[in-house]
Order: sequence, then structure tokens, then C-alpha cells
Amino acid sequence: MSGKTGRRLWHLVGGSLAPIGAFFISEKTLLITLSAITFAFLVLELIRFLFPKVNDRFFRLFQRVLKKEERSRPIGSSYLLVASVLAFLLFEKDIAIACLLFLAVGDPAAGVIGERLEIRRAFGWGWRGWGWQGAVACLLSCLAVGMVLIQVGLNINLILISVGAAVAAVVALFPWPIDDNIVMPLLCGAVMTLVAVYCG
Repeated sequence: MSGKTGRRLWHLVGGSLAPIGAFFISEKTLLITLSAITFAFLVLELIRFLFPKVNDRFFRLFQRVLKKEERSRPIGSSYLLVASVLAFLLFEKDIAIACLLFLAVGDPAAGVIGERLEIRRAFGWGWRGWGWQGAVACLLSCLAVGMVLIQVGLNINLILISVGAAVAAVVALFPWPIDDNIVMPLLCGAVMTLVAVYCG
């Protein structure tokens, strides 16, 4: 399994744990657990930045799911954990579940399609933007996730799902100065919340 495949599988599985867990445990328990795990990750990040030998050992252990540039910056999982805590703190539980699953599924889908078509090189958009093909892949995968969430009884409607999926696609389309593990769920959640308030 290539490093990219490993990262995307981890993104899909790891990113789905908190929102799926929210179906089975209370929001309070989820937040306490997520906050503790996030704190542990951030402490580990600080330790590996302070001690190069620890950083080297860390990369040898997890090289299949890490990017080279993460040797000198926080790893994507740390951003994802912070975003998960913020999502459940700031948004209604059902919106938090939806926007975090949009990230877990939509971002890898955009990466697979965008990379295969070499969109990033064609547009010179650095390492995050995936072009319109990647954005369409993100949009469709998020809509599919949304349909499943509606079917399993999430208190969310087609309008909110469509808006959230569209916002996720926009995030996938362009490069961002902040890690998209933060941008996608928080921007989706914020816009979905505003639409829910306005339409409610």
C-alpha cells in the first residue's frame, strides 16, 4: 500500500470515528473523550518539535500515513482533532456529524480524482487545490453521505446537505492558507448553521 493510499484510508477511517461515535454516545462523553485525545496529540506534537530524535522515531513508525512536510509542522490528524472538538462545541450535533463526515469522505475523493487528472499542476495551485474535477468528486461524495445520514434518521434536511456539500466542494476546489482539515468542517458547519437559522 502506497503512502498516499495509507493516508487516505486513515483520513477516511480516522475522520469518521468521532461523527459515527456521536450516534452511540452522549455529546458530553464524546466531547470529553475528543478533548482528551486532542490534548494528548498536541502534547505529542510539542514533544516531537522539541526533541528531533523523538520526531525521527515518530516518522519511522508512521511513515505510511504522514507527509514529508509534516516533519516540521503539525500533522493532519491534529488539525482534524481540533476541528472535531470545535465542530461539536460550536454547532448542533447533527450538523457537526454531517460536516465532519463530509471531510472524512469528500476530501479523499477530491484528492483521488484531482490527482489522477493532475489538476494541481495544470493550474499551479500548490498542494491543496484539486480543480473542478476534484471539487465535483467531493460534491457528489458529500451528497451521497448526506443521503445516507437522512436515511438513518439524522435531523437534517436536503437543503442543508446540499449547502454543506457545495461548501465542501469549494474548499476542495481552491488552495487555502490554513489546513483543509480545519477549513472544510468549520466552514461547512458555519454555513449550514446560518442556513438552518435563516430557513428555520
